[in-house]
Amino acid sequence: SLEYQKRLRDVPGLAEDYTTLIEFSRGSEHGGYRAAFAHLSRQVVERMAVLYLDVSWEESLRKNRRRFNPDKPDSILEHGLPDEKLERLYKETDWPAVSAGDPAYLDLQGVKVPYAVFDNSDDVTTGRGEALGKRLEEVTALLWQRYIDR
Repeated sequence: SLEYQKRLRDVPGLAEDYTTLIEFSRGSEHGGYRAAFAHLSRQVVERMAVLYLDVSWEESLRKNRRRFNPDKPDSILEHGLPDEKLERLYKETDWPAVSAGDPAYLDLQGVKVPYAVFDNSDDVTTGRGEALGKRLEEVTALLWQRYIDR
């Protein structure tokens, strides 16, 4: 939220002309999504929508192993964690509990926040082809409609 505040200050028209993405990772060791959402400012919560990428733990583990490049351990796209650390930090997720109250909206700080789930159980993201584009189009259209309707 602090970084967003700085960007609002420094980039004219940011809130009206741009979409800001804030990424969260699965995992519940440090409180999960519930704790992460609680750290967001009211200003962010009032304007946000959540796109949840649903991936099984097993798929997360497989992708972590596959993407790791030992020559670029600090790379944002080619980093990896040892299996034990990945399991400790990211195996459990509180998303089912956080989203259990409503299939379309989260109640965050008393604000009705729309969400949609991108099911990636069949891994359309790795290939980056037509299937990914189609699914992104469908899920973001649903999310946008929920955003408008809230």
